[in-house]
Amino acid sequence: MEGIPELLAQLADLDIRVWLEEGKLRLDMPKGLAAAHVVDTLRRRKQEIIDFLTRPAARQQPQEDFDPADPAFVADPYPAYRRLREERPVHKSPLGHWVLTRFEDIRVALLNPALANTPAPYSWLHEGKRSASIGADVANNILPFQDGEVHAQARRLIASTFSAQLREHLPPLEAIAQQVLDPLIARESFDVVNDLGRPFATLAIAALLGLPESEHERIARWGDDFLLLLSGVQDEAQKKLLENSLAEFRPWCLQIVEQRKAEPRNDLISAWLAAGRDGGLTDVQIADTAMLLVADGVENVASLVGSSVAILMQHPDVVVRMQSDPAFVESVVQECVRFESPGQYIARVAQQDVVIGGQQIRRHESVLLVLGAANRDPSVYPDADRFAPELARARHLSFGRGRHTCLGAQLVPLELQAALRVLLPHWTRLQLPTQTNAWRTRPGHRWLSACPMSVSQV
Repeated sequence: MEGIPELLAQLADLDIRVWLEEGKLRLDMPKGLAAAHVVDTLRRRKQEIIDFLTRPAARQQPQEDFDPADPAFVADPYPAYRRLREERPVHKSPLGHWVLTRFEDIRVALLNPALANTPAPYSWLHEGKRSASIGADVANNILPFQDGEVHAQARRLIASTFSAQLREHLPPLEAIAQQVLDPLIARESFDVVNDLGRPFATLAIAALLGLPESEHERIARWGDDFLLLLSGVQDEAQKKLLENSLAEFRPWCLQIVEQRKAEPRNDLISAWLAAGRDGGLTDVQIADTAMLLVADGVENVASLVGSSVAILMQHPDVVVRMQSDPAFVESVVQECVRFESPGQYIARVAQQDVVIGGQQIRRHESVLLVLGAANRDPSVYPDADRFAPELARARHLSFGRGRHTCLGAQLVPLELQAALRVLLPHWTRLQLPTQTNAWRTRPGHRWLSACPMSVSQV
């Protein structure tokens, strides 16, 4: 298969995209490009390209420092990030993506409207595919895939209502966390991620939206499937899984929307309905946005709860200060989010030629903004690889920046504070049996898959 990654990178340089759709090789190139030799090359090497694109991702990715499919990279990506920041901070990967790793370059990119989220014409999520795919229809209804005035108008309504809901009707997060923890702390052991983090995060987002807590397990499963829409499906099996899950999740959410139209409550879905009465959001957009919040608000929070506890088990001095100074918990939470960001990178597509970090990125090229690397940039965070909540750190980039800042930037820290506060009284009874962390990864995400904890009953 030698030469295929280089061929794909050369095609990307010409704004030519090659992809598989339902097992067939597809081609998209700029109009007017005289590329008969390209078509001839693709015809001759068609089967090689198909074989390459259908191989498991771990073998498909050419060897380089930024290799999210490599188990060693997933276990500890930070040495690779360090090398890239120092040697190739803005570089093109063998598969044609631009990879950015410095804080300032990524901050500038996040604020640059030339780097957009709208699905490219060759994507199965493009607006023109709405009628053929529920995934494409949902994608074009939610903020992460929108740009321009469409995005600005929807975000103003969604974000302002979300902020007001948190101010006026924030769910009792500590009570929810306590409800989940109480039966666990009576056991000899439990898993912080799966037994505490995930149920707590699901119940919290369900309470905010007004979803029935009795369905929390199904909600969590749907949310996990929905994340494939944001991280990208890897094959037809994943695409089918996503489509089938959305076909269940969306009608279920629409039923909740209909119920709130008839009987409004003090929940976020009711608030969006009230705010959108004058031509704001459609019922389907509200349902789709609710699904998005579930997806972003479960696995990321569950992982954060686990990784934060694992970090703090190695820093007993920080725990002692948290116990004596409740306000210090806020600083600890922000440092936990910086130190182990669940969202490691996000993708953008250049809508026009743009220069970042001295490199020209051409129209239609994809750009990966490595937030996990930016959050460890020593030019912004002195002693960046040390967990140091006592320092007045600069604002991290885990939630993005600018027009596409994650809505969870307001809620997630509050959830993590609640989880840590209910654990603090029991801290001396907790013990981490192993320091070997197992990480679960999807494109763009790195989640702690488990954090087993033994509990002393003495």
